[in-house]
Amino acid sequence: MKLPVKLILAVLFLVILGMGAIALTKTFNTAPFGSNEGDEYITIKGAKPKDVNVTGWATFYGGGEKCDSFSFSANTGKVTRAAKGTVKIEHDFSEDENSYELRIPYKSNNTNCGMTMYSVSLDVNNAFDKVFAGFRVARSAEITYRTLPSTVQLESRNCNASIHKWVEIERWSGDISCDFYINNKKLQGDQNSINMDFDLFNDSTVIRYDIIAGKDYRSEPMDPEVGP
Repeated sequence: MKLPVKLILAVLFLVILGMGAIALTKTFNTAPFGSNEGDEYITIKGAKPKDVNVTGWATFYGGGEKCDSFSFSANTGKVTRAAKGTVKIEHDFSEDENSYELRIPYKSNNTNCGMTMYSVSLDVNNAFDKVFAGFRVARSAEITYRTLPSTVQLESRNCNASIHKWVEIERWSGDISCDFYINNKKLQGDQNSINMDFDLFNDSTVIRYDIIAGKDYRSEPMDPEVGP
């Protein structure tokens, strides 16, 4: 029995449509950056409490005559060829919930603007505190004794929770604070920003940053009306 031409064409259309959908799925559901051959990245990893989430940010700046992006200065009213790019890194390559491993690009694909990495920062949070133990690594404007090697040991120790009651409004609030250490030396105040020579970064660069809970560390969220 011969099939109607319209039926055959309809079947062919559905097959082609299905193949197109598969192709689109493969195109847009790509593997995370850092897992593909040819990806160029540095690694930031370390220990952490299992409830902690760590997110990385890489910031790039560039400019030049060939740059197709523009920047406006409100102070001078001058327009220049300049660009800024920010990359968010959320995928954790660690298979252990008590550690993390982020793979962060140190090169930009925007070649027209000559983009170079300006800074790398980490955001750290859990269910109790949305911002704690973060740190920032910036490109040194010039190499001095303050410029640290990537092999430096970085730690946020004694991460402990503090809870406060606001009597006037009958509400509670809380946060987590940590002590920041470089090579076992405690930094004073809230210093958690360091400088490195980004020109030395390559695919083998590993920055170690450990986040260590103190005896009063807290994981559980707190209702601001109920308190602890």
